[in-house]
Amino acid sequence: MKLQASNFYSFFETNEHKTINYLVGLINQTHFSYGGKILTPFLTLREQFILSQLLKVSKTECYVSFFGGYKSIDGEAERKRALLFSDKQTSIDDVSFEINAFEISYNSKFNELSHGKIYAALHQLGVEFNSFGDIVNQGSTWQFFC
Repeated sequence: MKLQASNFYSFFETNEHKTINYLVGLINQTHFSYGGKILTPFLTLREQFILSQLLKVSKTECYVSFFGGYKSIDGEAERKRALLFSDKQTSIDDVSFEINAFEISYNSKFNELSHGKIYAALHQLGVEFNSFGDIVNQGSTWQFFC
């Protein structure tokens, strides 16, 4: 049975209806394609929550796995891609998420980077917000995930 996004509107904020429409469409697409797998762009924490709740409430035979490019002892990525799949036996590994880490090289003697400067530079280059994940730093090393 095809899901209708409007059935879920009452559970979420009015400004989230567009996100619900998009995610319900992906769930339907995954559910009705044989052996279907769909990889989303990077999702915010709220979008991840909404997707998880939609799957729980809808009770479709559609499953999800999230990954943002890294896991460490300090935690894991905040912004993640979701892999929707219809076969519970599907093997999922980190490579399935098609995420690459990019290290930023810069002269630390003359420049000082920050999360905001990197975000602004990516945005200024025309990179869509949902095309990249977390921007992380360890000491003088900065990376972002696409």
